[in-house]
Amino acid sequence: MKNIGVIISIKSEVPRIFKKYKFSDFENYQVYTINKDMKLILCVSGVGRFNAREKTENLLKNFNVEYILSIGTSGAQYENAKIGDIVIANKAKYNDETIHLDKNLYKLAKSILSSKKTRCYLGIIQNFDTFIYSKHHIDKDIAAVDMESFHAAKTALKFGKPTLIVRSVSDILSKSDPKFFPKLSLQYKIIKGFQKSRISINNFFKDFYQM
Repeated sequence: MKNIGVIISIKSEVPRIFKKYKFSDFENYQVYTINKDMKLILCVSGVGRFNAREKTENLLKNFNVEYILSIGTSGAQYENAKIGDIVIANKAKYNDETIHLDKNLYKLAKSILSSKKTRCYLGIIQNFDTFIYSKHHIDKDIAAVDMESFHAAKTALKFGKPTLIVRSVSDILSKSDPKFFPKLSLQYKIIKGFQKSRISINNFFKDFYQM
């Protein structure tokens, strides 16, 4: 039986497809039996680096998993990116530290999603300690931003476990911060994009894990 740890930061990002499967509770984790060969151990970590570190560490102490999947939504920097696109990280960055991720995992994810005609691309994901609304704060080679994935991956490395980082684009970052921070129109745009990005997360589980 293959166990895979799934770290999601907020409950609203949990895909609807999980409702199809029975699960058992273990402390703060839900263990879903997907088929006779695979279980997904789901953890809603909460927002931010401290939650990501703590919940990933606790998961790895309690379960023997093949790898960690850090999945959720993100802002994207690429000008040709669209809401609902999938970013698969080949590196994760926080401040001056960069982690090189497992090549076999991210290449497999890219191959499977591409075969399903999913709009997806490889790139570097950068983490921040606050929400980012514009490209003003971001390195030029960054594909997308979030607040947790680097810290989940770094914690997993301490346990000798690889991490697959997948993010669905919920908003396209503007060139500069909004003058009135944050604008109601910007908030509406992000919420609307979040709904579409949730569908992409759901489809990722359907395609990658054949759920």
